[in-house]
Amino acid sequence: STPSSPSPTTQVVSISLESSLQCAAQQLQSGLLSVTELDTSVKEKASRFNASTGGFDQTYNAELDRLSASLSASAHTIESKARALLLRADALAKSTTPSIDVSVDLRAQAKTLSKELLRLHKQTDVDAQELRRIAALADRRLCTGRDFA
Repeated sequence: STPSSPSPTTQVVSISLESSLQCAAQQLQSGLLSVTELDTSVKEKASRFNASTGGFDQTYNAELDRLSASLSASAHTIESKARALLLRADALAKSTTPSIDVSVDLRAQAKTLSKELLRLHKQTDVDAQELRRIAALADRRLCTGRDFA
């Protein structure tokens, strides 16, 4: 089945990011944060950007890293299963008495792994789309996009 909504982890991240974004936008609107100061120093501009986003960019990056670690762990698990499957297939190929039952089992495992990998790729695409949505929302609400540079 094709994932149509972000993973539960990404849904939690979205809520966290939207909350952080709301807080930063309120600070910006109330004048507690300023993005209008002019400065030519790149270092000061970066510092001002961090202040102007009210920490949202740090939260976004932290959540992105967390999701990346989760996806990497899932991919690693699938890779490990695939490696074990290939070793079993290699042993079967070298066997002097190959078993039909073992080869049928290997085929079923390979099909299951293929489905897991496709599901992971589709979920990654859906989750990435959600993160892009949050980033675009932040650009509009905090005036941090390229259009505002």
